[in-house]
Amino acid sequence: MFSKDIQTQVDKLLSHYPIRQNALIPILHLAQNENEGWLTEAWMQHVADICEVPLTHVEGVVTFYTMFRLKPPGKYHLQVCTCVPCCLVGGTELLEHTEKKLGIHAGYTTDDGIFSIEEMECIGACSFAPAVIVNEDYHEQVTPESMDKMIDELRKKKMAEETLVLFKNIRNPNYDKSLSAYKKSGGFKSLKKVFGMKPDEVVQEVKESGIRGRGGAGFPTGLKWSFMAKGTGKPSYLVANADESEPGTCKDRELMLKDPHMFLEGLMIGCYAIGCHHGYVYVRGEYFPSIKSLNEAVDELYADGLLGLDPMGSGFNLDITIHTGAGAYICGEESALLDSLEGKRGHPRVKPPFPAVSGFNGCPTSVNNVETLACMPFILGDNGVEDFKNFGPQNNSGTHLVSLSGHVNRPGVYELRMDVNMKDIIYEFGGGIRNGKKLKGVIPGGSSSPVMTADEVDVVYNFDDLAKKGTMMGSSAMMVFDEDTDVVKLLHRITRFYAHESCGQCTPCREGTHWSRQIIRDFLSGNGSEEKLQRLNRVGGNMMGTTLCALGDAAAMPIQSFVKKFPEEFRKYYATV
Repeated sequence: MFSKDIQTQVDKLLSHYPIRQNALIPILHLAQNENEGWLTEAWMQHVADICEVPLTHVEGVVTFYTMFRLKPPGKYHLQVCTCVPCCLVGGTELLEHTEKKLGIHAGYTTDDGIFSIEEMECIGACSFAPAVIVNEDYHEQVTPESMDKMIDELRKKKMAEETLVLFKNIRNPNYDKSLSAYKKSGGFKSLKKVFGMKPDEVVQEVKESGIRGRGGAGFPTGLKWSFMAKGTGKPSYLVANADESEPGTCKDRELMLKDPHMFLEGLMIGCYAIGCHHGYVYVRGEYFPSIKSLNEAVDELYADGLLGLDPMGSGFNLDITIHTGAGAYICGEESALLDSLEGKRGHPRVKPPFPAVSGFNGCPTSVNNVETLACMPFILGDNGVEDFKNFGPQNNSGTHLVSLSGHVNRPGVYELRMDVNMKDIIYEFGGGIRNGKKLKGVIPGGSSSPVMTADEVDVVYNFDDLAKKGTMMGSSAMMVFDEDTDVVKLLHRITRFYAHESCGQCTPCREGTHWSRQIIRDFLSGNGSEEKLQRLNRVGGNMMGTTLCALGDAAAMPIQSFVKKFPEEFRKYYATV
């Protein structure tokens, strides 16, 4: 049960005592640390076997000493001393203040698992009272004010992990998003490096980084670029999909608005990699400030000579055009986006052919998400590939931007590693559920992703771990809702959105979104029934996998998951005889 390094320490301890039982207490300390601060029966049995004593003997030792715990402490265990010296200078009042601050009594752990409190008899810091131990760190002469500050800082501690790649400039209060500021931060060094490489070498590095598209599908970006048709005699195009319309998602807006040059450098790298001499940015029409920000940034690049003829003496001519959409969720689908870019109604196309063969104006085209492209300056920088891979587990490399909204105390867009737990995102970054309410559920990846209940959120937030839970990360947009939420009303609002945004081209989607909305309206009118509940589920099922694009699936998945996870909520709306 011990890790390899800890087992080495255990073996060393055993060598220092004449009989194994003598090493029992030091080994129990190692076991408790290995098990995140507490001892289970399985761990005590393991230590008993190592020390060649009965389990009852180990249990007797553990229950005798105050430092051994039989239940898990919080991530931060606050041990507040109230013995005589500390008591004389406010230790007891400090404990009471801390209990009130965290909403728990000594001996308990907060609901989010972050803090636990223990009242201590003496911790040996008497001349520096009142004193507190946080995990293994001493804090001396603690006041209620400094305790509040310490607790708030501990809540935000993981924020240090947040600023890694994409938000390194945005989180700098002195950054003004100008070209000169971006260059001072190291901007366009990666592009210069790329101009000294062969395009295939750039594609290979992107493949090796393991980056998957951040637009929702999660398809490997390097692989996507390698599919581009060559030798067709037609120009190649790279189109940045900035039509960020999935409800709950606002991450790309942050990049375009607050650090446009990072994204544009990534777009330029992508253009070079696939042999594109004219790139397009298709921006959601409602993003007025972002459109202005991008146009100003592009003007700066032309004025500086980084766009146009022969940037950096590369011999690679490049132009970029900012193209504004006109309000249609369906244009987030890549082929509908291309139709819109061509001046047509945004209708998804029959595939094949895929855009890599026949895309914009019938030419080879790659459509990539804004966040995906914004990662390129880091990936193509010094040690970027290896560092990027190390930000997450296998097949889930890099950082990603998480749009956190709903009933949390600190909504916002956070840059997180791909190995962060969903529960930590809600309770640490998001500060927990507002107004002291309990969590009821989470829509994890934009409105189209299957809903999760409060019991399911203890999961690593990445592509593969969420897929194992029967849902998806999608556009990394987490919408959190509390115990007071009427999920039938919530689902009605989601279904209303998809009914409004269906392009009407495919019958299952056009009719299914309309009828599912009508059925839910029946429930809200007090005319629900078991038959209608099953009909609603069937309508969702009839949309799955039956349409040209994924909008039918996007409408169906929340319907079926809400019916499955919260059936009793619908039954409250059954008609009464």
